[in-house]
Amino acid sequence: MFIERKEESLAEFLRWLTSQGPEEWEELVFLPQDQPLKQSLHMLHSPLTLSIEEYERWLADGGLLLARTIDGDYIGEKQKQTYYLPRSLVKEDLQIKNLTFLELLRAYEASQKSIASFF
Repeated sequence: MFIERKEESLAEFLRWLTSQGPEEWEELVFLPQDQPLKQSLHMLHSPLTLSIEEYERWLADGGLLLARTIDGDYIGEKQKQTYYLPRSLVKEDLQIKNLTFLELLRAYEASQKSIASFF
């Protein structure tokens, strides 16, 4: 499903995902609303966790929230890098991969591994 989309840009992929793509696949929910994330950021606010302001700055700088795992972790993309934010929201646990979200999905689709193992 994603392997054949390797030539698409993120914008093209998002158009397909919103018009014809699945809302869920394997252990991912695509294009989640960010309100639950914002509520969690507010409730778990501490010096160790990502703040709402940092998240909104990430969005303003071109970040896109693209998926949520069934475990409550979040995945996004900014400037062709994929961001993985565990449900703990601890900044130190945030991971960034130098590949696009679609590249990550293609690797995930071709493997037998959990999505978390890619980070």
